[in-house]
Amino acid sequence: MKKKQVLWVCMGIVLQTSLAGATRYWVGGTGNWTDAATHWAATSGGSAASGNEPVAGDDIIFDANSGTGILSVTTNISVSSFTFSSGCSALTVNISSGTTNITSTSSGLIMNSSGSGILQLSGGTLIITHIVTINGGTLQLNSGTLSVLGSTGSGNEGLLIGGGTVNCAGASLSIGDGNNEILSLSSGSLSVSAGTIDVQTKLTASGGTFSISGGTLNLGNSSSSTQSYALYFNGAGLT
Repeated sequence: MKKKQVLWVCMGIVLQTSLAGATRYWVGGTGNWTDAATHWAATSGGSAASGNEPVAGDDIIFDANSGTGILSVTTNISVSSFTFSSGCSALTVNISSGTTNITSTSSGLIMNSSGSGILQLSGGTLIITHIVTINGGTLQLNSGTLSVLGSTGSGNEGLLIGGGTVNCAGASLSIGDGNNEILSLSSGSLSVSAGTIDVQTKLTASGGTFSISGGTLNLGNSSSSTQSYALYFNGAGLT
């Protein structure tokens, strides 16, 4: 009986570890997402190995050891989170086709301050389950579709810009599923030159620069009758 209990405990530990996912680091500069043997490592600046290609539940880090150039994403992928660290200075992650799912229920995409990395959407679909935090670097939306769901309904979720740059230049950006999600600009810049931005609840701008030279901005597309839809400007520059 005790042996069976020990076996079940061990199996539970293995399962829990598996469900928690691993952390994977991009190294070596330019390459394709599927180039595991030459670009995915288990530690920052570590050795790449074929067994390190990210799978569902893994957290992805781009940092000072990721190198320069373009990481091309052209296939369907699912991971827990993307983090561009402050040390990521010259890497562009370009999603051009397929569907990229970022599934974390806390912070799905983080671009840290002092970093100058670029996440570029030039086709395909990017779905982020919860929060996008842009404090540095650039989120460049040229084409394709970005959906930020913010689906737990606890408020202050969605796309939060506290620095860095977000450029919508032809893509379709949708924020929220009717549960108090927001597009918030407190510093940095949000520029819309083409494409469409749909914000389910509200857009707040308390700092930074908000520039609209083209495209379409829609507020309050949720079918929920319990939400308040609004546009707030309190200190941000509007051009």
